[in-house]
Amino acid sequence: MLQADVELADLATRSAELKRDQQIAQARINTLLHRAVDDPLPPPPKEVPPPDELPPVDDLQQAAISARPDLYAQVSRIRAEEANLALVCREYYPDLNLVAKYDGFMPEDMRPQVGMDINIPIRCARRAAAVNEATYRVAQRRAEYRALLDRVRYEVQSSFTQVVQAAEVVHLYRDQTLPAAESSLDSAQANYTAGTLDFLRLLDAERQLNEQRDKYYVAVAEYHRRLTELDRAVGAPVQ
Repeated sequence: MLQADVELADLATRSAELKRDQQIAQARINTLLHRAVDDPLPPPPKEVPPPDELPPVDDLQQAAISARPDLYAQVSRIRAEEANLALVCREYYPDLNLVAKYDGFMPEDMRPQVGMDINIPIRCARRAAAVNEATYRVAQRRAEYRALLDRVRYEVQSSFTQVVQAAEVVHLYRDQTLPAAESSLDSAQANYTAGTLDFLRLLDAERQLNEQRDKYYVAVAEYHRRLTELDRAVGAPVQ
């Protein structure tokens, strides 16, 4: 009886810890939604959906190249530097200006005047330096894009591997560990009823089942956390 009281006290402590974690999670979600921290949330689903099949990693990497906003930003920087390079190269072109005026102080037949100004670039050293600088800036932006592209591919591959591993852990708990723990508890209850097993061993079997269930839910949460990281790496939901 004392051992049963200790077990009930442990369950009450665990229940209080879970309630505390739930309140903290609720406050965090409300903070992310820019709401009051104590606003009520919809009830959670009774069953968390099991892991689904993921698209091939090559498709996810192509989707990331098309969807990642940081890649779009880097492409825009490259286009801006290329436009600046084209503008600098135009400094080699001569400037041609047409002039038309009427000068009242000149003789009557010379008052209407039409002319042309032309500025021929002769000093090319300064213009060549500006072109080199603009060319190097374009090369720098392109190198930054390639480095960012490699990092995006690595993030997608790493997140994909972690999601697959987390899904395998969930399947192991659901298909092997939990059924074995439930069978062990059923056998312990039958043996306890028949008088061939003491109460402490029955408590151990039940405690083991509860611990495995907790680990299963932790594994499910870890899977969805990894799936969210994969969504961020791709730049769009993958499921």
